[in-house]
Amino acid sequence: MSYEIKMFVLLLIVNAVIALLYLIIGIILRRKKEGVKHYVMNFLVMLLCPVCGILYFSTGTLYRLIFMHKDVDLADVIFSKERTKTAVHADEEREKNIVPMEEALTVSDTGSLRQYMLNVLRGDVSASLHVLSEALNNDDPETAHYAASILSERLNEFRFRVQVIYKYILDLDEKCKKEKHSREELEEMLEDKKTNILLLVSYMESVISQDVFSSIEQESYVRMMNDICDILYDDDPSALPIEFYENAVRRLVDVKLYEKAQVLMERSFALFPYEPASFRSALRLYFALGEKEKFYEMTERLRNSDIAVDKDTFELIQTFSRG
Repeated sequence: MSYEIKMFVLLLIVNAVIALLYLIIGIILRRKKEGVKHYVMNFLVMLLCPVCGILYFSTGTLYRLIFMHKDVDLADVIFSKERTKTAVHADEEREKNIVPMEEALTVSDTGSLRQYMLNVLRGDVSASLHVLSEALNNDDPETAHYAASILSERLNEFRFRVQVIYKYILDLDEKCKKEKHSREELEEMLEDKKTNILLLVSYMESVISQDVFSSIEQESYVRMMNDICDILYDDDPSALPIEFYENAVRRLVDVKLYEKAQVLMERSFALFPYEPASFRSALRLYFALGEKEKFYEMTERLRNSDIAVDKDTFELIQTFSRG
């Protein structure tokens, strides 16, 4: 065997050993099961691309250590029980020019429409993202550009906040389960986790309900919301109010995650058996599944009970019955 071939074989062996050590250390140090896939994929790249794969990942790691070593400041991201209220004077000149966004987009005067969109850029449009998504198709390219700018900024802010707080909740949950704490420390951590989960679910619902994401991303956030609801349910089944269950079931049905919706619907009935919202969740799920017998059975059960049927429940029954 020639010297070149021996060196080549030796290089392959050393590369394989380094890749295998990386995989073993990664599995040992992982914090959650999902991390295994990440290490396996990197291991395969390193194994199939001798030297190049290792240089690629080591260079990326060095770059992050040198240029991205600062910790993320969570002060403005993580929800806290302590809040500081700041008094801000109203911008009267701008406020008097504000009109409902749906009406503004029908204005034919291009100059007025552009001025309105500029005003929106300086305001809070978190509750009007769906309308902004429709403005992307406006005939005026400048208006569509403004809408795209606002929408992109708000959605990126949402993605960042959700990702950071979601990770914080998962880390806190794992810390509560694996590490030993005094009773006072554990109670404080559980309360912190509960506060962040409730506020994050509410924040996510306010944006997800506007249907501004792609179907894949929408499903991803719905799954994420369901996961943290499960975490809170394991800690304290009564912590989630009835409206959280109804909203979660609705979102799960929208993305066709019917089995998860079934679980939450049953939990809702177990905790709030006499609430119209529990019946609305069941009716919505059975209608989506096409289970007419269960749908009408639930309707009869509601009619024969002492529960006062509110307007929302009545309209839901009427809508689905016609469907």
